[in-house]
Amino acid sequence: MSSIDFESLKKAIKAELFSDDQVAALKDAAAKNYFRSEQVARLLDLFQFDDSRIEAALICYPKVLDLEDFNVVYSHLNFDSSKDELREKIRKLESGSEER
Repeated sequence: MSSIDFESLKKAIKAELFSDDQVAALKDAAAKNYFRSEQVARLLDLFQFDDSRIEAALICYPKVLDLEDFNVVYSHLNFDSSKDELREKIRKLESGSEER
């Protein structure tokens, strides 16, 4: 995603009052864009709670171009349990058994 488009997406997410609407804005963008891991990490900071951050990371994960750098995303979660949950959900997503 270009820097300009990324800034527009951040503004769109910030403009939403509720986390469900923020997630919906991200889903719309992810449907037609690709991300770098650092962009995903920065997007997570726009969400107030880790459950929304995990959902946002999972939405973006299939569209990340540099998965080798995805570890940067985990540092944007507040709790070790959230990091573990994201790792487990990604593992299931990669194996094709993830139900969201």
